[in-house]
Amino acid sequence: MNRTEDARMKMCSRLARESGEDIVGHAFEYDRIIITEMPKPWPRDTDGARGHARVLHEFADRFYDLKMKVYQEHGQETVAARGLDAVLHHVAPDAEYSPSGYARVWHLKRPKGPFNAYHKDEYLLPWNDVAGLLEALLFQKSVSKWERALTNDAERVRDLLVCTHGSVDTCCATFGYPTYRKLRSLADRSGGKLRVWQATHFQYHRFAPVILDLPEVRYWGMVGPEHAEALAWRDIHPKALRDRYIGWAGVEREFAQAAERAAFMREGWKWVSYRKSAQMIRIEETGAQAQVEIDFTSPDGRFIGRYVAEVTVPGQIPGLIGCLNPGESIDAPQYEVTSIELVT
Repeated sequence: MNRTEDARMKMCSRLARESGEDIVGHAFEYDRIIITEMPKPWPRDTDGARGHARVLHEFADRFYDLKMKVYQEHGQETVAARGLDAVLHHVAPDAEYSPSGYARVWHLKRPKGPFNAYHKDEYLLPWNDVAGLLEALLFQKSVSKWERALTNDAERVRDLLVCTHGSVDTCCATFGYPTYRKLRSLADRSGGKLRVWQATHFQYHRFAPVILDLPEVRYWGMVGPEHAEALAWRDIHPKALRDRYIGWAGVEREFAQAAERAAFMREGWKWVSYRKSAQMIRIEETGAQAQVEIDFTSPDGRFIGRYVAEVTVPGQIPGLIGCLNPGESIDAPQYEVTSIELVT
């Protein structure tokens, strides 16, 4: 086997596909998501960043250092209570979406109570102002001076972010870029209702290509160009994308996200418009089985219901966390819904 063939054999996403790994249950449920445009080339870390990218990376480093310090000293509850349960992503500038000299910044916040999508604020402002706004958003300072930069696009536009961050993981670029190109061509036919962006990594390397669907904050993985139309138009039943669904950030990872997928597959695309909340009713001491309740309400309030699901972990599948490094291995738990019932 030559070096090229050996490298392809070790591509984490290829191994995950070949092993039949079920990718559901791994969507990060952050309270806040901040996204900025950032020019390419994207470095792997701050040391390789230049210009605007270096400034943005330095703010991110400061924020994550603070977040980690609070977590180590006080735990995750304090991280959330202080508004630090946030993540920062970047997208490549697109001349058709943002005028020359300007950049977009998004701030997505998880609503209180049942919901169907994150609240999204979108800013369009000069490049020189991006760093100041980013610092204010990350560290929860006043953003009043940027209010005039808020756009009217936040509620009416759906954004698909496709990870193509090859300097972090080979799979993200190798598999991500063809999917991005297909989705980007579909966005041109959406009448301005859909935008598609190249994005920095979401940490799901072995699920590449990975897509973040905003403002709902649904994560999709292993999405090839052949799945693009189903994802973009939502004109066929979501069962066609069942095995590409990582999960919805509106409910907890693992058991609840597996249960949410099962309900989603039953209800079809109308499910994404329902306000929802999930509760863990029971979990075995072994961590191998749980009962989950999902309450939901239709947008007009006329249809109210509850799903009760039994979810098990029948086993684990070995895989790689990242490409070309056989030392970064993982035994990925598989979540299986053994029963789901609509009780009200």
